[in-house]
Amino acid sequence: IQLEIQRFKGDISYEIDIHPNVDQVYIELPSMVLQPFIENAIWHGLMHKEETGGKISISIFEENSHLKCIIEDNGVGRERALELKKQAIYNHKSMAIKVTQDRLSLMDKVGIGELIKISDLQDEAKQAIGTRVELSIPVQ
Repeated sequence: IQLEIQRFKGDISYEIDIHPNVDQVYIELPSMVLQPFIENAIWHGLMHKEETGGKISISIFEENSHLKCIIEDNGVGRERALELKKQAIYNHKSMAIKVTQDRLSLMDKVGIGELIKISDLQDEAKQAIGTRVELSIPVQ
């Protein structure tokens, strides 16, 4: 996040909230699980934001034997990001989210529930105001 803030000349802010119910000594987050979602928030949501003040919010808490990680941005939203991607000259197909989903499903021995849920944030007028990613990581 710090590198991307430098790239965008400080126009991105972020906050990370780890709930006190998360035992940070015992519970470990698999490496590079959050990275593709945060990178997508920056590169597809915030990069195309016309006004200043891009923000990413990361919340981590434990619920029902799962570590819940919520990443929210106030970017342009998935629909607008997809429109812009179609207009781009260079079109890169990332597999990071698929790989992350596969990694998480290997950890989910029960196999019940959504491990990754991505939703669009909208205001009262149904205009895009960002994206929310919810990860549910089984705690063993």
